[in-house]
Amino acid sequence: MDTEQYAATAEFYDYVVPYQARQDVAFFVEAAQASGGRFILDLFNPSLPSLAREVTGEEQGDEPEFTMPDGRRVLRRNRIVARDVFKQYQDIELIYTVTHPDGRTERFVHAFPMRYLFRYEVEHLLARCGFEVEALYADYDGSPYGSKYPGELIFVARKI
Repeated sequence: MDTEQYAATAEFYDYVVPYQARQDVAFFVEAAQASGGRFILDLFNPSLPSLAREVTGEEQGDEPEFTMPDGRRVLRRNRIVARDVFKQYQDIELIYTVTHPDGRTERFVHAFPMRYLFRYEVEHLLARCGFEVEALYADYDGSPYGSKYPGELIFVARKI
């Protein structure tokens, strides 16, 4: 079931859009406007030290390996392939190394373009779309923006 099919059958008035589902943002904005509901937008907060580093193409990441229910172990790393600071754009690769219970390994690469946004840019865009920011959080635990770095950009907005 895709996003629109689900939303057509569900009765809810608050919409949460994680950064992984940004392609569906326009649909959720329209739904929140029509219902008078809240629009909750989760974006990553760009790390200025990371953006200032030279693009080396080296794999990075400190996420711990995790085990799937079938016994496969997965390690996720990432790589910045290219960056355009003027367009606020990066070419990213998420690299998954999967180790099977029999010791065999596979490597999967998910390459995608990613544009990053900063706090005041998002606030401006929300205001231009007729939304008022009710709250801004650094994490889903309710931490205030600025208490964790880089943290997240979790906007709670309502149509005005």
